[in-house]
Amino acid sequence: YPHLRLYAAQASLHDLPRYIEAVAPALPRLFTLLGDTLSAIEAEPQWFAHGLTGCASGDFLALDVQLTATDDGSLEAIRTADFLCKDGMPPALSAWLAHVVKTYATPAENVQLSWQVRRAQHVAKSYVLSVIASYTDAIGQVRTVNVQRFKRYNLDALVACLASCRWKVVAQCPYGTHDHRAVLLVLQRQ
Repeated sequence: YPHLRLYAAQASLHDLPRYIEAVAPALPRLFTLLGDTLSAIEAEPQWFAHGLTGCASGDFLALDVQLTATDDGSLEAIRTADFLCKDGMPPALSAWLAHVVKTYATPAENVQLSWQVRRAQHVAKSYVLSVIASYTDAIGQVRTVNVQRFKRYNLDALVACLASCRWKVVAQCPYGTHDHRAVLLVLQRQ
């Protein structure tokens, strides 16, 4: 594909408009937000309306979306349905995040990890799972810090949010398991 140009940037989402403007849109472009990148966005409607301002009509966005485990919006239903927290903290995740806390909050003693579940503020019927670490610092004070965040989206609500920001779904590629549903959305800027 000699006409295909590839630009890769591992950068702050907040700096993305500067990178978009640097790549002139001779042809439609494809931007990708893969993995758990969407969890880093706090206010999705504002970000999709203003964070991708350099995207031209016809540009594409491949968006990796982790879906809700239940349509029941109660926090207890979420806790018992989502594969990450329904059986407590997965041992591998616990070991990794405890190591992160001990590395960056030296000295950190008595590290305890727990789940915090809350409803998402900006996309209806969606929720946020946060891993909260409590630890004792060098002077004996107990500190808490949010060390990891996972977001789960109600697909219909997210698609409506994206449509209000001029992004139209042109393809959906579901993947995952019964416990961990996800979808790759391919959107086009209108």
